[in-house]
Amino acid sequence: AADRIGLFGVSGGAGTVVIASGEEPQVAAVWEDSGWGDIDVFMQDELAREGFPTFLSFGALLVGRLLHGVDLTALSPLKAVAALHGRPIYIVHGMADTRMPVKQAYLLADGVRQAGGTVDPWILPGVGHVRAAFLATAEYEQRLVDFFSRALGSPTS
Repeated sequence: AADRIGLFGVSGGAGTVVIASGEEPQVAAVWEDSGWGDIDVFMQDELAREGFPTFLSFGALLVGRLLHGVDLTALSPLKAVAALHGRPIYIVHGMADTRMPVKQAYLLADGVRQAGGTVDPWILPGVGHVRAAFLATAEYEQRLVDFFSRALGSPTS
């Protein structure tokens, strides 16, 4: 049933499930772990992390559009959360994530709140990219089960 559809995504897949949820109103809930919210902000962070000037992100986006006809900014998890209209979203991120900085989780959470939704991100100190499920396994599992049980109902209901 449509009210029992939940999506789970990690890293790049997390951004994808948020976008899909924004596009498909029958998705009832989404779990997002270590994903991105704004590709431009992420590209600038990645360039800085690698020691390149951040203004190069503009050129990369332009080249994508001109040479390949791809607009990486056309679909965005940050834009998609506005279309959730209060549907539940769970955000997980590690504070020590150097691949996808935790600021992406805060951007998404702020976007959810600005759209009138509620969210309380689970930010884990000392945890790197997509490591929460491995370093806090029991708590991760319990939170995941509790979230989807509340959002979708129990498997027997």
